[in-house]
Amino acid sequence: MTCDILSSSLSASQDSDSTAYQAKVAPAVAGERSRQSQSVGREGGSGEAGHGGQGAKEEGNSGEKNQHSKEYQSKHGPPDSISLIGKHYKDGETSTAALGRMTYRFLTGKEPSAQETQETLSYLVHWLYGMLMGGVYGAVRGGVRFPDLVAGLVYATGLWLVGDELVVPLLGLQSGPTAASLVQHFNRLAAHLIYGAVLSVTTQALYLADDRAVAGGRESRS
Repeated sequence: MTCDILSSSLSASQDSDSTAYQAKVAPAVAGERSRQSQSVGREGGSGEAGHGGQGAKEEGNSGEKNQHSKEYQSKHGPPDSISLIGKHYKDGETSTAALGRMTYRFLTGKEPSAQETQETLSYLVHWLYGMLMGGVYGAVRGGVRFPDLVAGLVYATGLWLVGDELVVPLLGLQSGPTAASLVQHFNRLAAHLIYGAVLSVTTQALYLADDRAVAGGRESRS
């Protein structure tokens, strides 16, 4: 029984010591955990702020690059432009429409506003250019008194290659050759070839009619 009393007293003493130790250590442990949690929170907030600042900086750089790109294109044309004097056509505008609009603005001091006026100006430029080049062909090849279809096709191919593919883009009236697809290049060439064939036949027909008229006049005088 005495052993039981001693054992109970020793157990009670150990429980008391353990409780006192826990009462002293627990606040220190809780404080350390709180400091660690605050430190982790500050680091996380700093990392998020850093990422946010970096993202804002990257967005700012991207916007600045886009602005520089727009300014460059407005002065020098798009990257595929080969113009020597800048871009003079509007998006979706043909070279003849651009030249017609520029001529109208030069003569009147204002831009053509009506769609019908813009289309008429484009047609006028197209017809005047066609007649001018037709006159050049007639002056060079008009003396030929046999079907000259090959010469007409060669002449038209030269107009397409030198004029449409080189001179017009150099003047800033349309985008460079690399901006058009192969189908677009083929369509332009085909249109020029049709023009060359019609030009050749028409030129020979006019000269033939003139020769007959001259011959008829001589016969009537004789």
